[in-house]
Amino acid sequence: MILNLRLRNWRAYESLDLELGPGTTFIVASNGIGKTSLILGAAWGVFGDASGIDAAEEIRGDADSAGVEVVLRLPRSGNVTIGRTVNRKGQSKLEATIQGRVITDQSELRSLMAAELGGDLQVLARLTFLAHGGALESSHGEFRLREHLASVFGVTPLLEAAGAADKMVSEAASAARKLKAGQKTDEAEGTKLAAALAWVDEQLASTAEARTEAVQEMNDADENRRRAGEWERYRTLLAERHVSLGELSRRAAEFLPSGTPPPEMPDRLHQAELRLTEQLSEASARLAGFNAQLSLIEEAQAQLQGAGAVCPTCLRPLSDHDSAAALQLHESRRSQLLSDSTEAARAVDLLSGELASLRQVLHEVRALPAPAPPAGSEIDDEGVASAVVRKASAAARPTASCRNRPRIAAVCLSASASSPRRFSVTRRPAASSAIRASSS
Repeated sequence: MILNLRLRNWRAYESLDLELGPGTTFIVASNGIGKTSLILGAAWGVFGDASGIDAAEEIRGDADSAGVEVVLRLPRSGNVTIGRTVNRKGQSKLEATIQGRVITDQSELRSLMAAELGGDLQVLARLTFLAHGGALESSHGEFRLREHLASVFGVTPLLEAAGAADKMVSEAASAARKLKAGQKTDEAEGTKLAAALAWVDEQLASTAEARTEAVQEMNDADENRRRAGEWERYRTLLAERHVSLGELSRRAAEFLPSGTPPPEMPDRLHQAELRLTEQLSEASARLAGFNAQLSLIEEAQAQLQGAGAVCPTCLRPLSDHDSAAALQLHESRRSQLLSDSTEAARAVDLLSGELASLRQVLHEVRALPAPAPPAGSEIDDEGVASAVVRKASAAARPTASCRNRPRIAAVCLSASASSPRRFSVTRRPAASSAIRASSS
């Protein structure tokens, strides 16, 4: 555990004294502020050459040397202070103090650290500081750090249990949805059956008064005919709307899934509009990002040109060779960004055109009038005419002859999801009377 870190003339820092408290410390900052400088300084201070860091290259600006001092707590030996310095020629010095003993020999400190930490210092340096990205590979392939740490800390069974719990929750939710769907279907069928039985009971109870009711229903025929006319007009307007939607669907074919029904066009087009809007936003963000990177590269190129060229990050003076190499690298990156920016601009223009076309079609779809269905259940002229003929015939029969002939009304129920419910009252001899229900 690192308790204190001091940096002198190291990369982005001229002087730094950083005290680290208990627990985990997070370092959050924008690019170029010095996060990497802290990581590299701590890694070199703790592990020295085993960290793989060329300390001479990290000396700040025109300083002659740089220094790093780290105070850390070892598992068995307690606190140890490690101080390292390096000059431009790459010559480094060590002075470590542990339990009152001063160590200046690199090999002695390396042996002590390896014994305390229980591993090869080069591997430990890359595992603890990830100064070079943390990618570890061996003859067996890439080192799976997440699985390794889960095993070390004993949380692998917890992760597996959590995965199994998520699967069980998903399966239970699916089963619950199926059960609810089945219950709703059963309830709906039960409601329909109860309604049909109630209607039959009502018709049986009113058989004796069917003749009188027929006269009244004949008077209602005119009202039904009027309603039938309203339904016919509604169906005509609805068919015209479907024709218009069909024409618009051909124009919007590139935005709609194949075989999209006309009634679903507004919602599908709206979803396509949301997708295109999101894609356009992402493309615009990429274009802005490319342009921002171009600006930063151009600023860096300006600093790298001329006799006084310095590193844009650590302000270290650069030789003509280094500045030329840096300029060439920046120019290569700039050329790639220019190509990416041009491609992103074309994508933005293309998406903007597609979005404008889609919104025009969506505007026309939404502008189509949507006829409202008439009040009440659907009815047509044919059904009205049949009911009028049957009830007029029943009302015209002599009452006296009806008294001499036993009879019972037979109820014919006709209903379906696509046609209105109709009924007829017919006269049959009592011996052959029946109650019949069917769907037509």
